[in-house]
Amino acid sequence: MTIIKKRKTFILLCLSLMLTFLVGFTYDGDSIIVQSLKGKVITLKYLSNEFKVPLEELCISNSRDQSIDVNEELLMIKINEIAQNINKVPVDAYIIDEKVFTTQKEMDGVYLDGALLFQIIKSYIYSGSFLDNYLIDLPVIIEKAKLTESMLKQNKTIEISSFSTPFSGKLVDRTLNLKLSTAAINGAIIYPGEVFSMDDTLGNRTAKEGYKYAPAFSGGQVVKSMAGGICQTTTTMYNAALFANLQIVKRYKHGLPVSYINKGRDATIYRNVYDLKVKNNYDYPLYIKSYIDTKKGLLTVKIYGYKKEYNINVTTEHNKKNNRNYYYTYRHVYDVNNVFIRKELISTDVF
Repeated sequence: MTIIKKRKTFILLCLSLMLTFLVGFTYDGDSIIVQSLKGKVITLKYLSNEFKVPLEELCISNSRDQSIDVNEELLMIKINEIAQNINKVPVDAYIIDEKVFTTQKEMDGVYLDGALLFQIIKSYIYSGSFLDNYLIDLPVIIEKAKLTESMLKQNKTIEISSFSTPFSGKLVDRTLNLKLSTAAINGAIIYPGEVFSMDDTLGNRTAKEGYKYAPAFSGGQVVKSMAGGICQTTTTMYNAALFANLQIVKRYKHGLPVSYINKGRDATIYRNVYDLKVKNNYDYPLYIKSYIDTKKGLLTVKIYGYKKEYNINVTTEHNKKNNRNYYYTYRHVYDVNNVFIRKELISTDVF
């Protein structure tokens, strides 16, 4: 029995020495593979960004069969931390409007492909062949910006249409509302085939955004209303769209005639109820410039594009039937040489 025990001890000692020779570590009860991880790192790199992760942090030792498993929870935490440093949403090119138009180049979006990185690291760990410093180029997904500088350079100089409406600067709160609403749509880009929503572009119109109570129509009467007056901005945008030959998708008239535009040419707006929607039916983006001039008392909306393709005239015909007034608004479309193309009915308003 003593000889057999000594023989078993000798065999175990030989196995231990063989493992020590192969791996380069002395077996002390911990996983020999885990011992081989000590001091080794994974370097994750994207451009100038580098993230070093100690390899042993990502592993769980299984002492029974001298194997390792991946600490998947910790690995996901590390990947999410890296993603927060790498991920960037795309930024469209934009126009800097300071007397002369200039453009700011777009920036593409970058997103870490976390699922792919997870599999790459797991495969490396389970391979069992560990380098002192293993370099992994971070897998990323590139999202192109929607609007590029080259696209903007196509449309930044040509004024397609311009329309102005008068206002009284004496109505201080109403003037402030006009200023905020024109600023909200100023610089907006309407992409080819896209529908521009005035309501969405203006966003919330509350005291939090700086809007004030001012006169507005409600139930056939003039009352003080939050953001009162912004229908004038909507009306001006509507007429600029008419003269730009844009498709009018949705437009609502006021319940009563307004003072700043002829009957049949106004457009009202009310959050999530009434909206002005126009569609860019050109093959290139359109740029909106809007502002108020307090000295002249004018609110102006201009639309810029690649080239002026049409000359537009807008007329309104008035008829009276059964004691009601009907206003028919037409758009007359000509080419740039003033050759007539068509006449179309835009709206029929009844007061």
